[in-house]
Amino acid sequence: MPTNPERSSQSLLIAVVPLLLTQIGCLSWFSDKVATGTARLTIRNVAAMISAVNLDETCGFANNQINESPVIEGEVGGIGSGTWSVENCTLDYGDVLTTLSTDCGGGELSVKGALTISVEKVIHGRVTGNPEKPIIPFDSEAVTFRITRAAPQGFVAKNSASESWMQMNDGTLSANVSLKLAQADSNGLCSVVTPNAQITDVIYSPSEVHVHTPDNSFDLQIESSNLTAVNGVYGERENYLGGTLTIFGEAESVPMKGDDDGLDPEYDAARFKENYECTNDILLPESHSCGLTERIGEAVARLGIRNFGTLVKHLSSNTDCGFESPAVKAAPELYGATGYDGGQATYTMENCRVHFPQETTLFTDCMGTIISVQGTAIVSGTKVVSGYLTGDPETPIVPSSSTPATISIDAELRNFKVMDSSSLKTLTVKTGNISGSLTPKTMIDTSTGACSIPTSHSQFTNIQLSNATVRLNSTGNLLDARVKQANLEAVNGVFKNRENYLKGSIIIDNEAVAVPLDPTSDILNPDYHPLAFIESFDCAPGAIIPETEEDCSFSAVLAQGAARLLVKNFGVVTKTVDLDSECGFGNTMEALAGLINTDVLSSYTDGSPYTATWDVNTCNLNHGSGDSERPGYALEPVLVESDCDGTNLMLRGQATVSAVKHVRGSIVVSYPPLHPQDRQSAQVRHSEIV
Repeated sequence: MPTNPERSSQSLLIAVVPLLLTQIGCLSWFSDKVATGTARLTIRNVAAMISAVNLDETCGFANNQINESPVIEGEVGGIGSGTWSVENCTLDYGDVLTTLSTDCGGGELSVKGALTISVEKVIHGRVTGNPEKPIIPFDSEAVTFRITRAAPQGFVAKNSASESWMQMNDGTLSANVSLKLAQADSNGLCSVVTPNAQITDVIYSPSEVHVHTPDNSFDLQIESSNLTAVNGVYGERENYLGGTLTIFGEAESVPMKGDDDGLDPEYDAARFKENYECTNDILLPESHSCGLTERIGEAVARLGIRNFGTLVKHLSSNTDCGFESPAVKAAPELYGATGYDGGQATYTMENCRVHFPQETTLFTDCMGTIISVQGTAIVSGTKVVSGYLTGDPETPIVPSSSTPATISIDAELRNFKVMDSSSLKTLTVKTGNISGSLTPKTMIDTSTGACSIPTSHSQFTNIQLSNATVRLNSTGNLLDARVKQANLEAVNGVFKNRENYLKGSIIIDNEAVAVPLDPTSDILNPDYHPLAFIESFDCAPGAIIPETEEDCSFSAVLAQGAARLLVKNFGVVTKTVDLDSECGFGNTMEALAGLINTDVLSSYTDGSPYTATWDVNTCNLNHGSGDSERPGYALEPVLVESDCDGTNLMLRGQATVSAVKHVRGSIVVSYPPLHPQDRQSAQVRHSEIV
């Protein structure tokens, strides 16, 4: 409940209509009627006193110094109370009626005259440590005003719906007024004051009052009293009046015998509610469910997912003992066939201790949001990556999908919390364990073509927070709780057919809570916006968001690479068979034999261009070394040629080639006898390469 609420929500709109007093002869003959009517008007005046002192900024509860100086009992984060005190505050309204409050039907509660009052305002609930809201009520009946002494001097409270009123001229009284709270629409907390109230222990000292009704007006000496009333509904009572009022030397029971009209003879339950349901921020239909445990449980679940995701993200890039550390990267457990999709690489991390004694920035996203962390975590876990096994120790696996990796961790936390610069809420796990798995969606790394750059789109599975003591900081309000067990599933952003999703349960402070609280809305982040979410990570350099799952299959990269290397291999085979002197085109005797014929002699004499043709049939390259079980198969690379830069052209394995080589040129009497006339004079056609 706010310590300085708005006028509309703090005013106690009590509409009481007294039983009309009839003076026939001496009032003492009808003391029971007089006592009942006076008791009803007394309750109205007491309620008006509370409204008046609560609104007063000079010496009442609206005074900043008083409002900011409660006496708090209880530990921060736990159960306790706050007491605000007003001592001898004099409220003087003069002879002109001053409106304190107006209900939804236009009815006004007004006062005039003077009043000196000492009163305490006590609120029971969670001690937050927040000066602006030091106590959050955990019950709809958590607020009580204790009038220790009220000394009226001509104090009058009038209700525009009634022509009867009572002026309290002298004397004193004390009373307790407990207000009923309702849930606010904006935050779900019980922070809206309703006119439902219980007024108890209304005790007069000898006092003089003046009672006015449409039919009578008279002075009355009140000797003592002990009154109880309920305005509206409070606890098990509704529109209730009871107790005694001593006048004319007699302690009269109120209401008098035969009077069953309660506090307000004109009371109508439906109209009573209608007269305050226009109150700003009240949740409709009206709810008095004020327990904080469920709301704390929901907040712990949501922020627990954030803490888990941040810890996993940090460990994914941690080079000391995390998944990017040399020791972890050097020892993956591989499964599958090298060169093929469907393989897995499992990286194992054990007892990695991450310690941040001070608030430390970990990441800044594309929107400038800063993610920081503080505390300690000791973590063990695995990172399983699926895709093509490469056989390369530096990059043993290449992802072949948009969700190639699943990271599973089990962490012991100590005073661990995550801070998001765009949020005023944090969850500190003072002690406890958190475990589970996270699978992020990825973007295409344009340098490799693989989907290997993680995004914020991610799936959380089997998230468990257990045996934990936690502190929730909700916009400056500190709330402590014990979490026996939480079991959660979530999606941050979009993952498969779910978006911004949370589902699970949590046992908090020995209460089982299903989360989210609204079963029709499985929302992880109430502030989620799809476009803003994507903008938070789409500035990663060299990254492209895949349009389809096929974009992450790596097949296009393989096709392009295979095409390039196929051309290269084809060219190398051609070069090798051309140089081969045993069965290839480099066999000099065969080359010369191809030129010895009558056509050559004729061309030589007349200078005409000549096309020479050589055939190679099943020429086995890389012969003469290698595997005894596979003759001609080279186990080790065989040098084919070295170029002018010293680059060696090597072959391994076996190739059997059948080909035809055509060369066009002029015949000369020298070696080689055929001189090509341009750089495109030779052509090799392969009929078969095995």
